[in-house]
Amino acid sequence: MRSVFVCTGLLVGCATLVSAFASLTSVQLKQLQDPAGWDYIKMSSTGMRTEHPCFDGKPPTDECSGRLILGIDNHFTQSVTIHGQTVPRQGTYTLTGDQLTFVDELETPDGPYTVEFDPKTHFLVLSMQQVRIELTMHKVTPKPKPNKTSSTLSEEQIKLLSNPAGWSYIKMTDDGQGTTHICYDGSPLCSGRLVLGTDGLFNQVLRIEAKGAQRHGTYTLDNDQLTLMDDQGTQDGPYTVEIDTEKKLLTIFTPQMRMELILYKPGKRKESK
Repeated sequence: MRSVFVCTGLLVGCATLVSAFASLTSVQLKQLQDPAGWDYIKMSSTGMRTEHPCFDGKPPTDECSGRLILGIDNHFTQSVTIHGQTVPRQGTYTLTGDQLTFVDELETPDGPYTVEFDPKTHFLVLSMQQVRIELTMHKVTPKPKPNKTSSTLSEEQIKLLSNPAGWSYIKMTDDGQGTTHICYDGSPLCSGRLVLGTDGLFNQVLRIEAKGAQRHGTYTLDNDQLTLMDDQGTQDGPYTVEIDTEKKLLTIFTPQMRMELILYKPGKRKESK
């Protein structure tokens, strides 16, 4: 079994936690599935009593950081950066009582983890055998309210754009040079997913051969113009948006760049007989 998390370390005491989802209210469950996600702060191996050298309780940095997002559609995205190297993963999860189990995009199961959650301090603990992980709810800087403008996209297109399953990258083209990205041309070594939430938050995962990267932030949609603003304050866009609701195809482009995406469809896990 390949774990979603790479963990070592000893954990000291924490706040009072709720450890059974049957006892969670709808408000508490909504907090757990907050679209901003959860930041890793500490990873421990309780058997070895050692701390992970990167996740030792200190604030996240560019060298060491991680985030886990549990979507309301039972999809998860995860990105862990250790000493500057980022490894993104995504897939589905199931929640039974206080037991949380992941199945990634390679259909590899991971878990179950026992979940402990403190809704007052926004503190989350995942534990399994000798592994223990501490997370805290990610804080997003509130974005300014956009001016009310009419949209050139239909209600059906806008609803599809913010589908919680997200969009898979299938092609990237440099229109200025007329060349197709060497990776996003159907290669199995490359994948990517963009999720545009109904709350104005976005999550993006890109994997190019063995390297991966993940971005989070906010987005605005003004008519058919899409602009992304990540957590580092970097603006991306505006992109012109075109949506084919029949083919479930999304195209976003600037004068220099054109990207094609298709509505994400998670693979079905093969059941053993």
